[in-house]
Amino acid sequence: MDEQPDVYTVEKLRSMKLEHERWSESRIDDDPVPQPIKIERDADEDSIPFDSIRSGAQAFGLVRNVQAYNLIPLAEDHTDDRIDAADAFLESAQSWGEISQDLDGLSQYRQAQRSLDSLLKDLWEKELFAWGRRLTRTISGGVLPPGTWIVAELLVMAAEDVLAEGDHSTIDDSD
Repeated sequence: MDEQPDVYTVEKLRSMKLEHERWSESRIDDDPVPQPIKIERDADEDSIPFDSIRSGAQAFGLVRNVQAYNLIPLAEDHTDDRIDAADAFLESAQSWGEISQDLDGLSQYRQAQRSLDSLLKDLWEKELFAWGRRLTRTISGGVLPPGTWIVAELLVMAAEDVLAEGDHSTIDDSD
């Protein structure tokens, strides 16, 4: 523009500026004010039971390609080695879930599954068990249409706590 003062006169530049300002205002006026983003729970969510996790493949399937995690740690009234094992499993499961979209090929999937298998075996040696479920929620607001928001919930329980629950295949969180 500076090199072409005959083409881009002061009047031409002012006209371009005014036209751009009008266009900008029209865009702002046409765009609705985005609503706050919210994530809505499904009304039946509390009735979805936790399933016992019996393999690394099952654990990886629970955490793979989700948007959020709810990790429920072992209660503090257990020994440090049990708590550490539970935390290691939960943190590793979340980490594998977070990178699951970046894994290339079957060998990396198997690596995730084997890692989680090893951590599950460590839990079992300490008489601890992992449970999990996937929840489907709805995300709405912002500038995009409503969409699906998947949450992986994982928990670790001691054998004595599982026995107190009564049912050994699922845990009902609706209490």
